[in-house]
Amino acid sequence: MKMIEVKVAEATGRVLDYLVERAIAGDEYSEEETLQAAKANTLRYSTDWGRTGRFLQPCDVELFIQPTAKGRHGAGIRDKVRVCSDSYLVSACRVIVIAKLGGVVPVPAGVAELTS
Repeated sequence: MKMIEVKVAEATGRVLDYLVERAIAGDEYSEEETLQAAKANTLRYSTDWGRTGRFLQPCDVELFIQPTAKGRHGAGIRDKVRVCSDSYLVSACRVIVIAKLGGVVPVPAGVAELTS
């Protein structure tokens, strides 16, 4: 399977949802199964607090306002990882992925075809 690299800090929509599923579920599902779920838009971590909110406490995610960037919403895991975006939910998703998988993640090439 051909692989590409995705920068987590730039990931949005279904690509970010795919990455969150990989970070949370690990090897419980194959990359192909996770890709199919992302294509079907059934993951929805980046748009649904009900799905993502339950992972914030177990992952030690803290939300904050970035004082140097107006309107920017941040998330962090203690002093280890801090990420900002235009949405607390997107920031939380990104910080979970970075903490578990790193800032650049190898993924199947099909992930690049996902749209928001």
